[in-house]
Amino acid sequence: MSLSVWSLILLGIIAAGIYYYIPVKYRAIYLTGVSLSVYFLWAGIYAFIVLCTELTLSVFFIHKINRANCKTGWLTAGICVIVIFLAFHKYKDFWIADNNVISRILMPLGISYYSFKMISYMADMYRSPQKELVITEYLSYVTFFPQIICGPISRANELNGCLNKRTSEEDVKRGAYLILQGLFYKAVIADKLSPYTDSVFASYDSHAFLSLWMAAFFYSIELYCDFAGYSYIVSGICRLMGINISDNFRLPYYSASIREFWTRWHISLSSWLKDYIYIPLGGSRRGKIRRVINIFAVFIVSGLWHGNTIVYLIWGLWHGVWNVLSPSKIRRKVGRFFGIILTDIIVMFGWIAFKIDNLSGLRTFIADMFKPAKLSISLIVEAVMPFTNDYASVSMLLAIMLLVAVLFTLEWRNYRGYKENITIRAMIYTFAVVFFGVIGQSGFIYANY
Repeated sequence: MSLSVWSLILLGIIAAGIYYYIPVKYRAIYLTGVSLSVYFLWAGIYAFIVLCTELTLSVFFIHKINRANCKTGWLTAGICVIVIFLAFHKYKDFWIADNNVISRILMPLGISYYSFKMISYMADMYRSPQKELVITEYLSYVTFFPQIICGPISRANELNGCLNKRTSEEDVKRGAYLILQGLFYKAVIADKLSPYTDSVFASYDSHAFLSLWMAAFFYSIELYCDFAGYSYIVSGICRLMGINISDNFRLPYYSASIREFWTRWHISLSSWLKDYIYIPLGGSRRGKIRRVINIFAVFIVSGLWHGNTIVYLIWGLWHGVWNVLSPSKIRRKVGRFFGIILTDIIVMFGWIAFKIDNLSGLRTFIADMFKPAKLSISLIVEAVMPFTNDYASVSMLLAIMLLVAVLFTLEWRNYRGYKENITIRAMIYTFAVVFFGVIGQSGFIYANY
């Protein structure tokens, strides 16, 4: 059973309403109880057992890191145990030959996200030996239900530091606005594009180049709006509780280089990889060659974290190469304009790997994108038809393009630094959700990673 956007919002509002009346000293316990209950109901008994097992082991290792003499050894052992759990479930196809056994071992929902939270907490305790472990705060941080499905990977101080904060009227207004914004991204844009991209990618070998280009382009927008929409909704739910978490997206498709892109896309993951892999490996302090090696190490880990096939490793290396080649800054307006276009094209080709999880299919799809064909009316009709599979596809395409234009107009205003009128934007989002939003049990793309 997948947690849909509407279920998440309903649960978040109910949980936040009760949270408001919970005494400060019981808030961590309350959040832990709610989060574990939600996880059990939506993820199932097996995933719940795996989570509880990892929680128990991580508490043991954190206690040892905080108390024992050989802190480095205990930290290493704790990280290895968490990574083994993660690797076993992500790569179970490689460890187990019996397909019947594999089918019974489900991927625990959100294991990538809560595993990284556990590792970061252990590392932070190692770096701050004077810090005491408060089990209730640790459990509420790792299991926090809005974030356990697909992030963001917040730090413990972001959540725990707000548990004694009273929710203000401004928090409620901002939280409601963020939820509306997330619904616009997810239910209006992403879920409208999903049927088209699913249809084309499912039978890409029978489509001409125009359909493949449109599918790749629309999937870039779908993936962004799906994940950013989720992140905005989570931020809104947190804000309803008086918890202010960091942005996970900052206009990533207005990046002028891949290096800049990763300061704007999935910021919680990229900052986690920087703080716990790149910097401990030496960062850029040990020369240019070592810096390049460290960058590739980060993107290899990112690729392996996302999936268990060779295409995810290729995706990581693809971004690693472009990250190394990227200029540190592009100041001129013309340079930024062309840099943004090039970066978005590079990113778009990378996202194809998220829809086609085998190397031969990936090669075929990209090769067919460049297969010469004469542009004709029939080719255009074929490219548009998957929207509704009848001649209403044209009106659907125009409606979606209008909504996408609204999205990028609003983002362009943010990019240019225009003052945000929350009331007008909230009205736009509400109108779009009411008249164009997809109502249904749609899950989240990044819940699969």
